Amino acid sequence: MRIFSIIQLLAILVCSSFALAQSAPTLEQAKSLQQRGQYSEAIEVYKQLIENDDENVNLQIGLADCYLANRNYSEALMVLYSVIAQDKTVLPAYVKLAQLNAVQLHNVADAQAILDKMTDANPESAEAYALKAQFLLQWGQKDKALAAAGKMVQLDKSPASALRLLQILIKADKIEEAEKALAELKKAPFAPFMMNFFDAQILMAKKNWAEALSKFEDVLKETESKPELAPIAAQTYEFMGSCCEHLTQYDRQLECFNEALDYNPSSMSAQLGRAMALYHLKRNADALAVFNEIKATIGDAAFFSDTRIRVLYMKLELERQNSLSPEERLKAQEELAKHGIDEDNPDDPVSILAQCELLIRQNKVDEARNLLTSALDKDSQKAAYWAALAMVELKAQNRDAAERVITDGKNKVGFSPAILNVELKLILSQDKTVAKEKINQLVKELVYLPADQKALAFKTVAEALILLKEYDRAQDLLQTVEQLNPKDETIPFFRLKVAFAANDTETLLQQLGKVQKTFGAESPESYFGQALYVILQVKTGTAPKSDLDKARALIYKAKELRPGWKELQQFRLPVKTT
Repeated sequence: MRIFSIIQLLAILVCSSFALAQSAPTLEQAKSLQQRGQYSEAIEVYKQLIENDDENVNLQIGLADCYLANRNYSEALMVLYSVIAQDKTVLPAYVKLAQLNAVQLHNVADAQAILDKMTDANPESAEAYALKAQFLLQWGQKDKALAAAGKMVQLDKSPASALRLLQILIKADKIEEAEKALAELKKAPFAPFMMNFFDAQILMAKKNWAEALSKFEDVLKETESKPELAPIAAQTYEFMGSCCEHLTQYDRQLECFNEALDYNPSSMSAQLGRAMALYHLKRNADALAVFNEIKATIGDAAFFSDTRIRVLYMKLELERQNSLSPEERLKAQEELAKHGIDEDNPDDPVSILAQCELLIRQNKVDEARNLLTSALDKDSQKAAYWAALAMVELKAQNRDAAERVITDGKNKVGFSPAILNVELKLILSQDKTVAKEKINQLVKELVYLPADQKALAFKTVAEALILLKEYDRAQDLLQTVEQLNPKDETIPFFRLKVAFAANDTETLLQQLGKVQKTFGAESPESYFGQALYVILQVKTGTAPKSDLDKARALIYKAKELRPGWKELQQFRLPVKTT
């Protein structure tokens, strides 16, 4: 009996030891769960690992990555701030924190402040300044990005740093400087394919799509068969896909982005390029499926923050809904509006505005008003909230209330394009004579704005004047904009639209030439302008009505090149001829 008890005890001890060995967490286990997308399980493993090694920064970065992937943004913030407090030299912590603020939390100002802290804490790190330049470029801060890149080169004068600077110059549209930098690099012993790689990017910036595509093909000959050059091959395929899109070679565009995804399946830009190619090929269901995959990966807030993507996604989703019954369609529309709502971040601006949109669709005006009023109590400097509240009042036919909201918003935040757009909608909803007087008064107020804001405001007002048939006044405002910013390439396009509305064929043709010179003969702006010219010829009786089909074909080309473009969304062709 005693012997049996000892054997039994030994068996229990052995089993317990085996169980403990099996349950002991390892870094490999955490990474494996993370790679399989089992983020909640990976988080628990990382936590156990950190308990035994709480100073291991790499473990904490892994935990933060899992929180980000699982959309636990508040937890990710705490971990990343903890890493920086522990070691101010950990650059990935700053980068992830900045990206989280900019993309998920839509707070670019805080994101930039984090990058400033990164370089302040690492003043001798060229890598820190390189990363800062990279992300500032993504957020449209070109001048600040170039300043950071300049500091990077001061700290690191190596050829690799010069190559990074060249890439930044190209992305910042500093093409002349990029060409000079490339000429200097060509004197160094770099592989010819690398110089072709940057030559092609410069050609893309100049909109020489066919030449750029040919150069990229040469790059592929050198990189495709060499595993160590896989990242360059992947980038090359993405660039080629973009060239093919502009050249309307949509089958090849799809092939290029598929190849890019073979190299890097997680590339968001390649997935978006693939979705666009599918859309161009009229495989709308497939395109929508890809968009849904991307949205599931990066989250609704980040997905819908890109205007072009959001517009195209809405178009594809609404097209899908057309096949549904009225009841199913209404439910689907409400679900679509919910896509922009982030329940984990109820104070997120995108989420609040999406909730407002959903409430308006459900005719819950009071709830929408209360939601925005509450949001303004917390952040009265958010112009989008004032604009949305004014629109709620406009939709409820409360014009006086809308006017009060607009006035309060302008007093609180100053000039805002969003508020100006709503103010013009309110003005245009009134009697024509009253509208003209109010626009004249508005222009007198806008005169005192800084030059860049004034130029933007006057272009917006010019659009309203077209609707009021005040064509000469619109052209006068555009002339003022031209004086404020002689390099504004959009002015000929605006003048072209005014000429079309005024039935002025001569001016339209003159401005179309300028548009084609600026944007290219095969650009969406050019095709749109050509369509307006054809329609105007039909309107003035100098061309037969059957020519409207030519205009329709031109508009279709513009839509293919730029899906979701505001001009095409708002423009309506005359009824199709038989």
